[in-house]
Amino acid sequence: RRCATALVCFNGGAACIQRYIATRPAFMDESVILQDEESIARSSDEECCEAAVRGVLDAVAALAEEESEVLPRVFPAPEKVLGPMLRRAIEQRVGRVMEGALSTLEAGRGLEAWLRGVV
Repeated sequence: RRCATALVCFNGGAACIQRYIATRPAFMDESVILQDEESIARSSDEECCEAAVRGVLDAVAALAEEESEVLPRVFPAPEKVLGPMLRRAIEQRVGRVMEGALSTLEAGRGLEAWLRGVV
């Protein structure tokens, strides 16, 4: 925590925050990436696609909960880390699964029906 506090004096701690986020297992652990890709591969219909998206959203929520307990012990301003971390999780993990799910639905011509059900 003292190191992070000192690094905040230099460019607001941006480098320290970026490094911390980059080293989280949710972004670099191969098993997490494979899990996302497997859920996309299993998405053969509307229900499977919804389950894949719901699963990754639950994983992001669990990440937020877990990190919200750790961050105050590491950083003097944990909210400055949690926001970018969640943004990256949504862009990277949710984006990847949504892209795969939408491609699956489009290939099966279920995209229009799914979108109508969402809206």
